[in-house]
Amino acid sequence: MLSKIRNYFASKTKREKVLLLVLAWTALFIWFFSLVKNQSAVSEKTRSLNAQIESANLTIAQKPNAESKLVEARALIDEAKIVKDLRVEVEKILTAGGFSNFSMSFAPDASMPKMTVRTLSLSLQRDTISHLIAFEQEILKRAPYMFFKSAEFTADSKGQMSARYEISSFEFKK
Repeated sequence: MLSKIRNYFASKTKREKVLLLVLAWTALFIWFFSLVKNQSAVSEKTRSLNAQIESANLTIAQKPNAESKLVEARALIDEAKIVKDLRVEVEKILTAGGFSNFSMSFAPDASMPKMTVRTLSLSLQRDTISHLIAFEQEILKRAPYMFFKSAEFTADSKGQMSARYEISSFEFKK
């Protein structure tokens, strides 16, 4: 086969030979740079995957330490004080505080392997600042079992305030 290619090339004029050589070199040049580009992409992907593997190995190596800290943290938690039903607990506080103009909405529970976090949004309309402070103090008494994620306040010219709270609680899974 090589002899056929040699005979074909020898039968061409000098101009055709030059054009064939330029065509062959161009094809080799394109092929070479295509290989270099592919190799570069493969090398970058390999570096990225190696970095992910190293990060995963570091995380896995920290698992025993994290689990021991979780056990320590759980030992500090009084299971009797954990809020089982966030809505009911907040309604008790609101009723005891004399709040009548409020509304609640619930976010989906954030379920993790070891615990569940519950969140509700509470809107209190047209109340005094002292009343809102008393409400916040009642929630803070139950910390860390019940806590504020966020709070927003608005006031009108008559000294009435409205507040919107995000309140959360957690529960460990067995």
